[in-house]
Amino acid sequence: MTCHKMINFNEYKKTHVLVPLEKTNQSQTFLTEVNGEKRVCKKYGNMSDRCKEELAYTYLKEKSLLNTPTLIDIGIDFIEMQFILEDEKAELSEIISGIKKLYTNTLNYPDLNKYFPFLDTSKSKIVQRLEYLPTEMDKRKGRMDDLFKKCNNFLKNQYISPSQSCLVHGDLKSPHIIKSTDGIYYIDLSLASIANPWYDLAFLYMEKRDKDGLLLEMIKISQDIFGKEMNVSNKEAISYMKSSIFYRSLYDVIFALRHRPDKTLARTIKDLDEIASD
Repeated sequence: MTCHKMINFNEYKKTHVLVPLEKTNQSQTFLTEVNGEKRVCKKYGNMSDRCKEELAYTYLKEKSLLNTPTLIDIGIDFIEMQFILEDEKAELSEIISGIKKLYTNTLNYPDLNKYFPFLDTSKSKIVQRLEYLPTEMDKRKGRMDDLFKKCNNFLKNQYISPSQSCLVHGDLKSPHIIKSTDGIYYIDLSLASIANPWYDLAFLYMEKRDKDGLLLEMIKISQDIFGKEMNVSNKEAISYMKSSIFYRSLYDVIFALRHRPDKTLARTIKDLDEIASD
């Protein structure tokens, strides 16, 4: 990796042909070519976001915790990295096997908080989020008293946050997992944080949640792959997984209440209602 230039993105694009790939609120990704070699350029909204992702890639690569693309060049507000060509979609067992070391090798590791933020998944955090629901729903001219009651019941009777913590990807979903002929690579690491494995797996569940029996399938796979290292029973793993899905679903509803159209809001409310009613 070279980073001696430290030019900004505007300077970089003067000498590169860039083909847009993806755009989010935080960054934009482009495909480019250097000396006949395809590369990915990721441009960030600010230097802070670039530094977060650079740290995650560098840390994981140096510790051999996760298979990630190699960083080639770093600018003030962009990163240029290895391009990985997707060969086929990865199976759940392959994804969880590929990320196992990230979880088990950082389990309760004391120095993680020097580099990564801690994700609060405690009950008190859920209570704070639930307080937003009535107010935010009123702004959308709707009521959700029944859902609010279900969420409080789930929190009281089922929600549990593991005492164990480790480093997690933070945004583990299909677009961020590339299966190539050389193996599985994980990308988009700006949300890497300290949490628990089931928080990560909740992302995978939620994008495929319409598949029958998916929850138990994911629990079986994760238990077979890293259950012994976590010293967690099957019953505990199910509780942790359901709690993580609830945590994510509640976040999605609150975000949708503030930023998404009615159709998206209705879908996220349905997802939350399903897990809270389980």
